[in-house]
Amino acid sequence: MKIAIFSTHATWKTHLETELEIAQDLINKGNTVHFYKCDNKIFSNCENIMSRALLDNLKSSEVRDEICNLCNLRQQNGFKLLDGDFSEFSIINQVEKSKDYKFDEELLVDIDSFKTLIYDDVFDIGWSIVSSLVSYTRNPFIKLTNYIDDIRTLYCETIKVYETAKEALNKELYDRIYVFNGRFSYTRGLIRLANKLNVPVFIHERGSVPEKYFVTINKTSFDIPYFYECVNKHWDIGNFFFRYFKGRSFFKKKLNGFNGSWDSFTKNFDSNVLPIKFNKKRKNIIIFTSSEDEFVSIDETWNNPFFKNQLDGLIYLCEEYSKSEIDCFDIYIRIHPNSEKLNQEYLNKLYSLAEFKNVTVIEPNSKVSSYNLLFHCNRVITFGSTLTIESIFWGKPVILLGNSLYNSFKGPIIPNSKDEIYTLCFKKKLNKPNNSDAIKIGYFLSNFGSEYKYYEPDDYINGKYRGVDLSVNENKK
Repeated sequence: MKIAIFSTHATWKTHLETELEIAQDLINKGNTVHFYKCDNKIFSNCENIMSRALLDNLKSSEVRDEICNLCNLRQQNGFKLLDGDFSEFSIINQVEKSKDYKFDEELLVDIDSFKTLIYDDVFDIGWSIVSSLVSYTRNPFIKLTNYIDDIRTLYCETIKVYETAKEALNKELYDRIYVFNGRFSYTRGLIRLANKLNVPVFIHERGSVPEKYFVTINKTSFDIPYFYECVNKHWDIGNFFFRYFKGRSFFKKKLNGFNGSWDSFTKNFDSNVLPIKFNKKRKNIIIFTSSEDEFVSIDETWNNPFFKNQLDGLIYLCEEYSKSEIDCFDIYIRIHPNSEKLNQEYLNKLYSLAEFKNVTVIEPNSKVSSYNLLFHCNRVITFGSTLTIESIFWGKPVILLGNSLYNSFKGPIIPNSKDEIYTLCFKKKLNKPNNSDAIKIGYFLSNFGSEYKYYEPDDYINGKYRGVDLSVNENKK
């Protein structure tokens, strides 16, 4: 088979290493492998540069040389370790390098307008650029006009990558292509293009643990129906008792800080700490938030069916309870620990919810344990975080007020309409949930993915490919 690997995020640790892992396996099996990559500073401001600049509040020009040099170093170190023949091509071809693509800048008036921007009938380029910017700034309510130069550049260069890939796919007639993640500007475009041309697209991501990587076919790992399908297919393989034990053990390990292939968000929790005014004799509702920027940056299937966004939903719950005559509940809003670096203006809006009746807001860096809250509450409200399914496993009724990977499974209570939310949250008696599907999900999340053969992780982000740290310049040692 003839296969193309589009390497778009070479400075993001583990992802270039995964592409090398995949390439070596394909070469070993006799396939023809073509790598499409940056051939030395062809981007004026690529996502590798932009992500670093925006996260560190710097100008792209201040980090460009550093990031470009790191990108080249990692690729050079990695490609020379591949055993066998492969070919390298520029991810932006000679014809596209000189082109300039523009869009109607009146669409920058707000995020929703810009998300409607479509290229080549199938590529939701507006949404993909918003996804990149929101992810890099950690600001779910980003004002696009503040980033107009970044958006102009990203729009133009995303289309250059898209058109280069289109020319390559039509000329080379690849049997499949590989891309990373699929949520960001370049990679989402490559997926849409492959789907349009009926070329199978394999999308790589982190696996369940640092020792594994995960590949989906034609669908991303955050595709809601696809996740449901993967969990159930995974559950149907192997010994039932092993699966059952493994699924349950996933949730028990989470109590001790296990977070699979990512950094643990619970490592700073104190399992003995509850909020100062927490009264175990009262009826306590815990609202576990999610990182709002993650919702905004996926696609329309993740749009909240009841509210404009999570913050809007939180305000609704606090207002409805405050103006009611009910006074038997204390509400605790546990802000997700990964929200600590979100835009400060947004965080201040979350903190202001503590002004409502019986509402306590727990900050992201608080030592208050989410699990201690969980075990001492009467019911849980979520907008789709992993604690949705964890709470269900531990027997707590969960009201799910958003689209998430868990909507199709047994367990969460999902309102039929916005009008039903108040009753479910504050009036109706809720029964202990069925946790059988939670165990299935736990089993999947504990071991999905393929084992690396050549990459050895030191932790969730650092490691060596064939004994070499690709980010280290051996000549400078």
